[in-house]
Amino acid sequence: RHAESGEDEDGRPVNHGVHLSFYLRNLPAAFEAADALGAVYVNHRFSRRAYTLSEARDQCMFRVLDVVDPERPGEGPLIRLEQEVRSVVKADGVTKYKSCPLDWPLADGR
Repeated sequence: RHAESGEDEDGRPVNHGVHLSFYLRNLPAAFEAADALGAVYVNHRFSRRAYTLSEARDQCMFRVLDVVDPERPGEGPLIRLEQEVRSVVKADGVTKYKSCPLDWPLADGR
């Protein structure tokens, strides 16, 4: 647990420190996997918030805070580090997302 994390007045976890951002192609599959593990996180200090898959698609991102072992999620987090999971494409699934630093199309054609 890092020093900048805690809870707000409503008991929601907050992170006022650093976070990692990374891009991937299949945002819906990543969201569904994170959601199944109970790892989807909304940081209320940011205006872009994704509580659902639909919102993650619209926002082209979602966040996780706790990194868990997918085979033993009930044992709690291995580490607490906020990660912003971003899509390389917009909600249309084709157009490159504006902030994605990767070359497009990807070298392997995906």
